[in-house]
Amino acid sequence: MHSTTFSMRMDADVKRRLEETAKLRERSAAFVVNEAIAEFYQRQDAIERAVREAIEDDDGTRYSEEVIMNWIERWADGHDAPFPEPDIFEEVARSAKSA
Repeated sequence: MHSTTFSMRMDADVKRRLEETAKLRERSAAFVVNEAIAEFYQRQDAIERAVREAIEDDDGTRYSEEVIMNWIERWADGHDAPFPEPDIFEEVARSAKSA
């Protein structure tokens, strides 16, 4: 793997925590930062894939603001609320792919 140098400014508390983590893991601070950035991009890639798949699999179901806000309020009140069922159903024109 090719590597290159990158420098940046960092909050003093973040740097302190980074150095503590590196010491506990018996790794360099650079290793910990590199690993954290790689994990960040893995999560971002997974999110982007999920969004693309959701767009491709669009079946026209939607959630009204009221349904979502009620669900969020239940969580805020400390209730374990399952994700709601969609309450809006639209006809979705399928692309030539499905024709």
